[in-house]
Formats: sequence, C-alpha cells, structure tokens
Amino acid sequence: MLTLELESARKILPARTEILQSQELSELEGKGGKQLTELFRQCVRPGMLIPKEFGGDGYRLADIAPLFRLIGARCPSLGIIMLMHHH
Repeated sequence: MLTLELESARKILPARTEILQSQELSELEGKGGKQLTELFRQCVRPGMLIPKEFGGDGYRLADIAPLFRLIGARCPSLGIIMLMHHH
C-alpha cells in the first residue's frame, strides 16, 4: 500500500520518510500542536515548490503530491497542516 508514494518520498526526503514509517497512526495523531509543527518542519522543506532560480527546490506539484499523500495517510493532521501551507 502506498508503494509509489513511499518511493517518491524517499527520493525527495530520504531521511525524513522513516519518521513517518516508524510511528503508528495513534502515536502520530496523539502529538500536540507544537510536536506536529516540529514534525512538519522535519518532513517538509520550505520552498519545495519555489523555482531553483528563486532559491527554492524547484519541485513541481506532481513531484511532491505523492509525498503529501503518504504524509496524509500516515498522519492526517500533518497532512492538513501541509495542505494549508502548500496550497
């Protein structure tokens, strides 16, 4: 399940993908607001969608959509935070 998403996430954020895979849903969802914000910072880099010529990572939405899907499936609260900040 979510094989494509996991492969995509490992290409974009290899070390951070394991954070989501190593914890159960109840453990991730049980975190408070500050802990979810820190998890957001660990899982997503600012400027992922900003072109490289402007200092960003230059990813297209199609590149990071699988990452967002994986994060939303593993931790829905974090998925909502991400969508609010990268819409």
